[in-house]
Amino acid sequence: MTSFKEKKDLTNETLQAIIEFSTDGIYVVNKKGITIYVNEGYEKITGTNKQNVLGKHMQTVIDEGYIDQSVSLLVLEEKNGALLCKRFQAEETLW
Repeated sequence: MTSFKEKKDLTNETLQAIIEFSTDGIYVVNKKGITIYVNEGYEKITGTNKQNVLGKHMQTVIDEGYIDQSVSLLVLEEKNGALLCKRFQAEETLW
């Protein structure tokens, strides 16, 4: 019989794989605005290598030209939920 701990570990591994290989772009910052996670989908959608943004503050990522705006910074500044919509016009298929 599988123990609770084994089920929990399996679930964490499965969730990590789902997030990493999702075709949706996932970009995570901590409560200080530092980039702590970028998945493969985000790299493909934006063409940004995660190594260029990991460990950097969102304002630095903007200043260096990787993005032009950040909903994460809005949330941190306003201390309230926020939504930004961005339309991408791809010239070619991403995948």
